[in-house]
Amino acid sequence: AAQGYNPFGGACFAPVYEPPHCNGIDDGEVREGFKIPCGRGRDGPSTIISGVGYSIALLVSPATTGVTFGMMYRHVFRQER
Repeated sequence: AAQGYNPFGGACFAPVYEPPHCNGIDDGEVREGFKIPCGRGRDGPSTIISGVGYSIALLVSPATTGVTFGMMYRHVFRQER
């Protein structure tokens, strides 16, 4: 769990830390013998940052594709006139 924010290679996000020993334990509590608090990664700032990042990616990618295709169509249309 302490390996960082890229547990799946290229996906950069903060995974929620919920191992089996955290069942029935409140977020933020640290069980005896462990160092990482249960529920780590579910706090407000990391959730908000992840949401904003995904929203930007989901909105910017189609918009960029649409604008690019529109520019290509316009260029070809003008050439064939």
